[in-house]
Amino acid sequence: MENFEQHQDKCLGLLDLSCSNNTQCEHVDASICLPQGMRCACIPGYVPNHNRTTCITGLGLGGHCTSAALTIAAAAAAITFQK
Repeated sequence: MENFEQHQDKCLGLLDLSCSNNTQCEHVDASICLPQGMRCACIPGYVPNHNRTTCITGLGLGGHCTSAALTIAAAAAAITFQK
């Protein structure tokens, strides 16, 4: 689950952007800096786009990081990308 991280009881999709504070993630819509991994992550209700550079509206994340939840989130992101 290298592209996801549990944060405050939420499963968040990680972006391929390093950070040390939220200011560094502000240019990416709907993202925050996670202090443990020092990477930008999408807030609940959003998922990373196909190349993990920004957050797009999507369902499936925000709960606990389980393989079933991540499979649903990945499918939702793929469907959103195809539109």
